[in-house]
Amino acid sequence: MAIVYGAYYKTIGQFNDLSYIVKMLNTAGSRLERDRLLVFLDKLLFLQDNAKDFIFANGVRSIVDLLTLAHLHVDRAVTPLAVSRLPPFRE
Repeated sequence: MAIVYGAYYKTIGQFNDLSYIVKMLNTAGSRLERDRLLVFLDKLLFLQDNAKDFIFANGVRSIVDLLTLAHLHVDRAVTPLAVSRLPPFRE
């Protein structure tokens, strides 16, 4: 849905159940579901009417709550050359 709406948001127009999507975001049971809802909300907010509905549905509060969890991202690419300590000194 996010791909289609992102490409044709002007043709499709306003999304009527934005408050339900925000409620689903608040009660998401898995990280995958939450991430997919965030991608969909990103595309929905291209349209100004959807952005207003998002604000009225307390969507900004939900996003701010998720911002505090951003540092807990565990699926980052690991840098193989990074070391956590200095090599020992040899004489």
